[in-house]
Amino acid sequence: MVASAQIEEPPGRPLHLTLTLRTAGVEETRALDAPTCSALAEASAVVIALAMDPSRHGSVAVEQPTVEQPAPEQPSAAASPPVSPPQTGPKKLESPPPGNRAAPSRWPNIALGFGGSAQSGPLPDIGVGFVGSASLRMDRYRAGVLATLWSRQSPMFSDTAGASFDMREVGVFGSYMVPLGALAIGPSATLDVTYMRVEGFGIRAPRTTSHLWPTAGLGGRLEARLAPRLSLFSTVDLRLPIGAPTVALATSSNTLQLHEPSPVGVQLSLGAEFVIF
Repeated sequence: MVASAQIEEPPGRPLHLTLTLRTAGVEETRALDAPTCSALAEASAVVIALAMDPSRHGSVAVEQPTVEQPAPEQPSAAASPPVSPPQTGPKKLESPPPGNRAAPSRWPNIALGFGGSAQSGPLPDIGVGFVGSASLRMDRYRAGVLATLWSRQSPMFSDTAGASFDMREVGVFGSYMVPLGALAIGPSATLDVTYMRVEGFGIRAPRTTSHLWPTAGLGGRLEARLAPRLSLFSTVDLRLPIGAPTVALATSSNTLQLHEPSPVGVQLSLGAEFVIF
């Protein structure tokens, strides 16, 4: 006798055994189902024993043993309940890392600046004055108003004739700053209204005259932060007066003296700036 078996494991069903028996040229096939391998082995042993000695069953014919199919197991109290997917509520959005976080919007800071300034061009000599400013600071941007009070100059045009020059400037400025550690540097631009009053002495006519003209400026700005609310600033501007008049002074001997502002000037300013809020 030759016996061969093939076991299959259908998904969700008991194990299935196909048993083939060959005896004296006769081949018989039996199919057995059992929940475990040990049960299949016991059932196969019974079938093979009956095939070898049919008298043990009381007849020559070999009946296929019936293997009781176990009822589906019910989950017991000790058995672990089936794992269900966790019930989660709305996920909390995680904040992006600091490097990718957008900068929050802020109101601009207000700063007041005070300092000194020197300029060549509109006055007969290099002018020295006091400059004050009020500006809005928002991230890298600066925008504000500024005023400059220049010291009086009184040049002599002859032995007996001269004049006093008083100049004031009021305007607006803007700049874009690039931070470099505790420093910041960037381009700047200004647009001022220049007022000049000239009063002559030893002069026939005119004795007093006033002039008003716009002046544009292009240059750079440097800031050095000393404290969270205190910084030093320095500006260098190329000054371009637009339509600056020529001042004519006639002496008592009828000699005409002229003062003509330079078409291009240079202004340097140094000071401190305080952030008030």
